[in-house]
This record gives sequence, structure tokens and C-alpha cells, in this order.
Amino acid sequence: MNNKGIFVLIAFILLVAVMAYSASAIVVSSVDSDNIAPGQEGKLTIVLKNNDNHDAEDVSLSLDFSNLPLSAKGSSEESVDSIDSDEKETFTFTIRADTSAKVGDYKIPFTISYTNASTIQKGTVSMRVSAAPSMDFSTSVQNPVIGQKGKVTLKLMNKGLGQAKFIIIKLDPSGYSLLSDDQIFISSIDSNDFDTASFDVLFKTKSASLDAYVEYRDLDNKLYSKNINLPLTVYTVDEAVTQGIIAKSNTFIYIVVIIVLLVIWFVWRTIKKRNRLKKSREAMLNPGR
Repeated sequence: MNNKGIFVLIAFILLVAVMAYSASAIVVSSVDSDNIAPGQEGKLTIVLKNNDNHDAEDVSLSLDFSNLPLSAKGSSEESVDSIDSDEKETFTFTIRADTSAKVGDYKIPFTISYTNASTIQKGTVSMRVSAAPSMDFSTSVQNPVIGQKGKVTLKLMNKGLGQAKFIIIKLDPSGYSLLSDDQIFISSIDSNDFDTASFDVLFKTKSASLDAYVEYRDLDNKLYSKNINLPLTVYTVDEAVTQGIIAKSNTFIYIVVIIVLLVIWFVWRTIKKRNRLKKSREAMLNPGR
């Protein structure tokens, strides 16, 4: 083998050795993180494994929270003196989410370095900010009068920190007949927001109530459900007139007035006709006058 061939062989062996060395670097073996709510904190645990044939000295793992609504409670960098070959080491960080953090998954960049590393290793780990929705309910009614068509509206208010999604409201009529569909779907309600569901009804009794089954899910697809019972104030027609809910009907008065006017007109016409006939007879009986 000539010198050129020997040089190529040596270069190839060195390249394979470097690639083998790089492939045997310290790697992230596992990641475990708590789900945290805005304004709260949780643990982020990262396990590193030394796949190298040699011990790794002065191993450091650092996290970068730039442009993230997250921060480390204490140091964002942890280190150990060494990780033996084919051994693991656990690094635990306490992470806090800002109160303004929105629900979702966040990628946290990390850097692994050690004394005899060929290159600095970089990557990302995930941590989720999550919060449960909390629904509150109230009602309003349009034209709540027995025997008349009205509208019942359910207001759904999300007072929790997490979004509510896939919301289903199923109404169970009580004290009224339902004139519209008994089920309404709402895609989502954000934190500190609300939406409404309205039903057309025909009121039957004063003892009416909004009875409904409501179910929804959070961003982790966890199911929540509630049975609600909210009383409704319904009036008789007379009570509704007194309360000013509906205007008093004057139809009867109008009819009476028309009848009286017709009677007066008929009497006046009759009297006028009689007087005219009387004058005619007198003229015939007394032609000289």
C-alpha cells in the first residue's frame, strides 16, 4: 500500500472514531414534568445518560426561558461533577408559570456541556401550562307570561383559568313547552368570557324552571358535567299587565264605544226619519198652510 493509501485509511479510521465518539455523547434519557397553572409552579425532571465509553466530567444542564412565560425558581442551570460511562443522572428544576401565561405546551431550550465533550448539545423539552375551566350560570326570560310564547336564555360564564370547549347544553322543559331544539352546542368559551344559549318556549304554569344538563371539556380533553336547576319568574296575564310586561288590551272598550256610537247613530236616524214623515203628513193634511 502506498503512502497515499495509508493516509486515506488513517483518515477514514479517525473519521469513524470521531463519529463513534460523537454518537456516544450524553443524551436525554427521559423527561417528566408537572402540569402547572398560571401563577403556580411545578417540577421538571430531566434524566441524562452517558453513552460514552469514558466518564463525563463537570456535566452541566442549563435551561433557556427567553421569550417564555416561564421561569426557574432558583437557578436555571444544574451541574454534577461527573457521570460515569453508561450511567444516568437526574436533574430537577422548579418551574413557575407567569400569571399571564396562556394555557398550552411550551418548548424550553436546553444546553448540555461537559469538559471532554466534542460539541455542546442543544435541544428542547416540553412543559404544559394548563388550568381547569369553571362554569357559572344565570338565566333571563323574555315575555314570561302564561299562555304566550317567550324565550328562555341560559348565560354560561367561564370564571376558570382554562378554556372550556365542546360545550353541550340539553334542556329538560319544566313548566313550559319547548318550541325549538332542546340541545345547543357551543364550540368554546375562553377564560373570563361568556356565551348564551336561547330556547323558544310556550309557558304553561307559574312554577317554571330552567333544568338542563351541561357538559364541557378542558384543553386536556377532561370531561366536566353539571346538572343545573334555575327557577324562572312567570306571570299570569293580569299580573303581566300590572307589572308592565305586556300592555293592557283596550279592544273591549273600543268595541263598546263602537256599539254605543252605532246605537246613537241608529236612534238619531230613526228620530230624524220619523220627524220627516210627520212633517210630510201634516203638509198633506193642511195643504193651505
